[in-house]
Amino acid sequence: MPRAVAGRLTRRLAARLPLAVAHRLYRGVAPLARVPSGVRAVGHDGLHLEGAALRRWQQRAWWGSALSRTVKDRLARGDDRGVAGAVLPIDWAPLDHALARGRGAVVVGAHVGPGGVVPWALAQRYADLLCLIGTGDDPPPPHLAVHDVLAPASRATALAAARLTLRRGGVVYLPADGTPGTAYDERRLAGRRIRIGAGAPTLARLCQAPAVPACALWEGRRIRLDLAPAILPQATDAAAWKDEWLAAYCAWLGTHLRGDGENLQLDAADWS
Repeated sequence: MPRAVAGRLTRRLAARLPLAVAHRLYRGVAPLARVPSGVRAVGHDGLHLEGAALRRWQQRAWWGSALSRTVKDRLARGDDRGVAGAVLPIDWAPLDHALARGRGAVVVGAHVGPGGVVPWALAQRYADLLCLIGTGDDPPPPHLAVHDVLAPASRATALAAARLTLRRGGVVYLPADGTPGTAYDERRLAGRRIRIGAGAPTLARLCQAPAVPACALWEGRRIRLDLAPAILPQATDAAAWKDEWLAAYCAWLGTHLRGDGENLQLDAADWS
């Protein structure tokens, strides 16, 4: 059977299975998957692995990415069965401390680990949550209040909506890495270039809101949410403030890019 066909069948099957069973399925077929060349670059530059050790790391990167995509697709449809049971107890203290400042809080996500879990978890706890994410042609996840940053009309009003949410003491979630717009900064982390969009630091600076970096990470078959202490730059000049913000965010993100392969988000469809 061609790899591409096998990959499609595996993903369709995993979409119907309990999360723990899907985890075992992807790990079982990972040795058969052809890992993209980009994973090799990350492996050599970021982790300095070679030979069998690199191959094992690449397989972890593949099954982790495939499982992360399955979780994200399920949550996008509003299907969170098994997710709550997979998430380890969450330490919300960094976000609660940030909210206590009275200016709301910006939760800054990253494209690592199981997608969609951070905003899903936020929605379970914080009623006044606005998500600035891209949904494209797909409907937004039913459990989230979303401002689609890929749709031009919605993107144009995203900043105003986010500022209103923060003024009310609410939570705004948006990923920082990636380029949904044309304004971004480049940083080099773990042997590769990362683009940080202007949205998160700009919103935090304009509203003087604390920004809490957050991501979901695989720990075996469970999911751990990592919330870092709030980023609160001290500089007064706008450019210096932004540089300080980016340095703090990238220092946090870099620790996860150098971590276990299963927490990278790769193209899980690469069976060719």
